[in-house]
Amino acid sequence: INDSGTHMLALVNDILDIAAIEAGKRVIMKEEIILLDLLRESMVEVSKIAADKSINLEVGLPGVPLRLYADLRSVRQIILNLLSNAVKYNVKGGRVVIATGCNPQVGVCVTVSDTGIGNAQSDINKVMEPFGQARSDAYRTHEGTGLGLSLSKQLTELHGGTLTLTSKEGVGSKVTVNFPPERTMRDHTGSEKAVSEDTATP
Repeated sequence: INDSGTHMLALVNDILDIAAIEAGKRVIMKEEIILLDLLRESMVEVSKIAADKSINLEVGLPGVPLRLYADLRSVRQIILNLLSNAVKYNVKGGRVVIATGCNPQVGVCVTVSDTGIGNAQSDINKVMEPFGQARSDAYRTHEGTGLGLSLSKQLTELHGGTLTLTSKEGVGSKVTVNFPPERTMRDHTGSEKAVSEDTATP
C-alpha cells in the first residue's frame, strides 16, 4: 500500500509539474548549487535500488569545483529522474556513471551513462515525449510512467539548456544535460569566472 501510494504521489507531482511548465507557471528560483554535493546526494537516493540489482554507481569527479546557478529543486529533479531511469532500465550487475564538466561555449554539462537495455533508434523521439515509452517488451516489463525524461528535458529548457539522449538497444544509454554558461564555472586558479550570456549555445 505504501509503495503504491508513493508511486501515485510521484505520478501526480510529475503531471502537475508538466502542467505548470506548459502553462508558464513554473517559477525558477536561481541559487548557488555545489554540483558535486548534489550528485552525491542523488546517488544516495538511488543506491538501495541499485544495490538490489547489483548495479555499480560511479561519480566522475570534475577537475575543479563546479557551481551551478539554477533552481535547486529543478536540478535535483533532473538528476534524480535520469539516475532512476539508468538504474531501472539497467541489467543485473550493470553500471551507471554520472559525470560533470564545463567549457566556455556550452557551460556546465551533466552526463548519465548506463549499460542497460537501451533504446532502438526509432524509439528515441518517442521516449522524450510525455508518457512516451519504448515499444520493446523489455520496457513493458519495467514499471514506469514515461514522464521522467520528458520532465527533465522541459526543466532543462526552462534554464536555457538542452537535454540530449543517445542510445543503442542492448548496449545502453547516455543522457547529456547542458546548462548555459552564465556564471557556471571556475577558471584554472579556482576563482569565479563570469561568462556573458550572449556566448550561450541556443
